[in-house]
Amino acid sequence: MPRPSGQLVGLMKSLAAELGPHNIRVNAILPGVVAGERMDRVIDARAKTLDISFEVMRDQYLDKISLRRMVTMEDIAAMALFLFSQAASNISGQAISVDGNLEYL
Repeated sequence: MPRPSGQLVGLMKSLAAELGPHNIRVNAILPGVVAGERMDRVIDARAKTLDISFEVMRDQYLDKISLRRMVTMEDIAAMALFLFSQAASNISGQAISVDGNLEYL
């Protein structure tokens, strides 16, 4: 999966600086490899191209993630809920990875 562009992170940081005085926080959630049908199709297509099994290809993806698991939609939702909460009231201008420490792809 491609990493987020510097332009996207730069826009988020600019918005955080501009809107902060109005008590508006801006952050970016950067998901890693998200488990689900779409990712299964990506893995399957790549496995077929390389003439290897789905399981071997999936393991190759997981080997590049420190926690050796994909992110779930619930993981991303939990981060969004945290950022909306009072507990995150002083978090702004941050690019927060929810990716299990995606090392490289």
